[in-house]
Amino acid sequence: MSPAAPAVKSPSRREQVAANLLDQALAALRSGTLAAWLAQRPRGGERWLRRFKPLVRGAAGDGLDGRREATVHILLRWLMLQLRPDAQPTLDGIDEHCWLHRPAWRPVLAVLCHHGLLTVPDHPARYRRRPGEPALDNLCGLWDLAPSTVYRDLERAQQAMVQVALEWPLTVPRRLALRRVVADVVRPAAERPEDWHARQARRAKDRHDGIAALWHLLQAGDIGGFIEWLRDQAPALAQEPEADALVDRVAAQARAPRSQARLWLARAVLARTRNQPERDLAAIETGLRIAQAAGDEPMLGVAYAAQGKYFEARDADRAFACYERAAELLGADVPGFDADALHTLIRLAWQYALRQHPRTRATLDRVDKLAAGMPLAPRDQALIGDAWGEYWRLSGDHRKAVSFRQKALLGFEEAGDRRQVLATLLNLMLSYVHGHDCAAALALSARFFAEAERGDVEPEMLVNAHGNVGIAHYFLGDLEKAIDHNSMAIERAAEADLRLHINRARYNLAEALYQRFTQRGQPQDEARADALVAELLQSPVAEATESLHELARKLKGEVLAPPAPQVRDHLLTEEAAAHFEATARIERERAVLAAPADPALHLQAHLAIAEAYLTMAARERDRALGLAQRHGLETEAAPALAGLRRVFEREQPREQQLAASWQARTADLLDDTRRLALAARLLRDGGLSKASYGEAAAVSPATASKHLATLTERGLLVQSGKGPSTRYRAAERLPDRPEDPSGSPGP
Repeated sequence: MSPAAPAVKSPSRREQVAANLLDQALAALRSGTLAAWLAQRPRGGERWLRRFKPLVRGAAGDGLDGRREATVHILLRWLMLQLRPDAQPTLDGIDEHCWLHRPAWRPVLAVLCHHGLLTVPDHPARYRRRPGEPALDNLCGLWDLAPSTVYRDLERAQQAMVQVALEWPLTVPRRLALRRVVADVVRPAAERPEDWHARQARRAKDRHDGIAALWHLLQAGDIGGFIEWLRDQAPALAQEPEADALVDRVAAQARAPRSQARLWLARAVLARTRNQPERDLAAIETGLRIAQAAGDEPMLGVAYAAQGKYFEARDADRAFACYERAAELLGADVPGFDADALHTLIRLAWQYALRQHPRTRATLDRVDKLAAGMPLAPRDQALIGDAWGEYWRLSGDHRKAVSFRQKALLGFEEAGDRRQVLATLLNLMLSYVHGHDCAAALALSARFFAEAERGDVEPEMLVNAHGNVGIAHYFLGDLEKAIDHNSMAIERAAEADLRLHINRARYNLAEALYQRFTQRGQPQDEARADALVAELLQSPVAEATESLHELARKLKGEVLAPPAPQVRDHLLTEEAAAHFEATARIERERAVLAAPADPALHLQAHLAIAEAYLTMAARERDRALGLAQRHGLETEAAPALAGLRRVFEREQPREQQLAASWQARTADLLDDTRRLALAARLLRDGGLSKASYGEAAAVSPATASKHLATLTERGLLVQSGKGPSTRYRAAERLPDRPEDPSGSPGP
């Protein structure tokens, strides 16, 4: 019994309609009546064209003028070329071997020739056609096939075209192929392809068609323009399926190290928009390595600035260090890097502002000075205005802050920079909140969330939006909504691993919970707020900043008994900004000393203040050392570092000076506590006996004898007398203390 024939799947209604429509369109193409066919079938033709219009319009630029019949002609040509076995979207590159010896090519060749897009080449050695012979008859003779076989190839081709036409969304190769077909059809033969694509790129930018502009820049060979557009329009391009494929093609063409580094930094922005932090950091580090290997200091500065942007939400101290290093590398007058230096200084000013640092104004003045010597695009002017808006907000002049930021918003809208429009909306919201116009802030938040629904938005922006809305509701007294939005900010920040934002939201949420506790007296609100503050204080300073830690320590006392919530932002003194934690600790301990208390508490306060000042000195010393090492100034710095040591040692009590001078030569015999006790006893009594040494050092008489002999041999003690009257006094000239290569001012 013969096996049953496999069941043939019947075409769906959708496939039948598409096949009928395609058959009619191909017949109209063959007869040259596409315009008439479209006039007879306006609804069917429009439905078919609707999905492809943005792609065709973006690739055609000003070469199509909205002609529907030309669009249909292009789409039919593209559908046919999708059948090529080598996937090339062009009529070129089909050699004799494909025509005569590759059966896989027969369907696409049959459909192209039958509809007049390709002419069958003459192969007299294989077949001599008659004058005026139809294309399909010509192919029958060329391939030595019966007409029915060639017609089956034609039928298979049309069935495959139906499947391609119904495929949606289109794959990236098909989308890129369609763009290529459009350009090949509409581009004037008399104009250089690079010039035509450059013109269409400008047109696409004006129409805010980001992906079309990116594609035309690639075709024009404008690698620099491609990278700049990718970086600036990353939020809009991140959701475009073609973006990564275009980036890969540019990467294969970019040969110069600077171009390669710039492209990796643009890729990082793309990854950041897609909430891919690992890829973001990996791309930045690749750009850094390329710039470092090339010895390109200005490009290295740009890369450090990008790294600073990455760490802004994760490690405040590291972000600040990256921006300072970037500003140093871009500080010279380097041709072609003025814009990069400007943008880096603006970000550095923001970092100073976040730390309430008095250098904010000086840095912005430097930005204005640099900007005065270069032509500024509207986007750059808006960036500067937004930074000034933050400065005036921190200075308490909220009217100026709002004015600067409204102008910045208009500038970003004019430049078509969607990302910066969203960022400025957030900043303007905060300015309105701190200017006590919370209703205006909430109106802006509605606009922000409406814009965010249109496409991808960086997670950091969404977190900031919820945080700003929470602050607005807090000042309006709507604690329920304030708690909800701050809770949402914590949740979204945790999803994106934005640790700095998590701690900011913890602070704001704890503040709202404490406030609700004062109104309702529910213990769970107080307990939850206490837990949030504890989590914040347990987090590393790099993930919260010193100022946020200090505010968190004071939060409960301030909220449970202040007259009204106050905006705490203000610019610090220069010293407080440079050493916030140390100066805050000094203030706390001075308050302890100002009140009557147990002497032990005053003792601890004095010691804590001394330690804070030592910490400040050590940090300044370390900064000086880092600067000396980077610029080869170690020799010039050595006398000053030695002077620091002498100053420190001169201010020590005599017993500490003696103990310090013994430290290196007695480490194998005595710990710090015993060494200090011995020094004090020696200076108080003028000398030591074996018994007094054993008592002070808490060792046996036998060990005391050995220690005294060793210390005498090492020149630290001088022996006098004999027998029971033997005494040991300190040497008049203490042995030199070994040099500390770090130049530390103290232990």
